[in-house]
Amino acid sequence: MTKEEKDKLRYKLEIQYRFKLYSDPAFPYFQSMGVQNIFQGFRNGDEYLGHLEMRWRKETFWEAIWHDEEATVIEKAKDLYENSIVDWDKVMTIFQETFVKSKLKQLKKQIEEKMEEEIPELLN
Repeated sequence: MTKEEKDKLRYKLEIQYRFKLYSDPAFPYFQSMGVQNIFQGFRNGDEYLGHLEMRWRKETFWEAIWHDEEATVIEKAKDLYENSIVDWDKVMTIFQETFVKSKLKQLKKQIEEKMEEEIPELLN
């Protein structure tokens, strides 16, 4: 694949990815959740096309940057994770606790409904 063909394909992928990203219901809240960089890798069969980084910039909204090497992208993502103002371990803990509480509440409700169906009313 020539560089020109690769650039055209990257442009089309970027447009499609932006559309997918913008249609996500959580999209308007990414900045308030601390999400300022989004990475997505692309391949065409066995050929590596690159990683698209969507970087939040107040001046330009979401800036698109293409990276040609996977190793640099992994290193960059690791660096962003380690230097983030968000404690992602705590975020994951809160998410897990909330998820478990929600599931337990649903299960309790299902058990109560099942018991109401199975236990007939006692007659005097």
